[in-house]
Amino acid sequence: GIWTTWNDQILKILDCIQNANTHQGQSGTVITDGQIICGDNSTLQILKLQLPGKPPTDIQSFLRGHPSFINSQLK
Repeated sequence: GIWTTWNDQILKILDCIQNANTHQGQSGTVITDGQIICGDNSTLQILKLQLPGKPPTDIQSFLRGHPSFINSQLK
């Protein structure tokens, strides 16, 4: 599976799609609607994710509960 860290927690990415990147910024930066800027002129659109000890959730629900996710830098 795919995972990264956010706020010193492991964040599992359970479902996603790759899109063309039309945004400027550093790789690993979360932008609008939970897209992550990647290399090679692409973004990864997160559809479903999970924090430790929490149930899987869709990105819209996650962003409502964690608005600081936007503009954060994933490691």
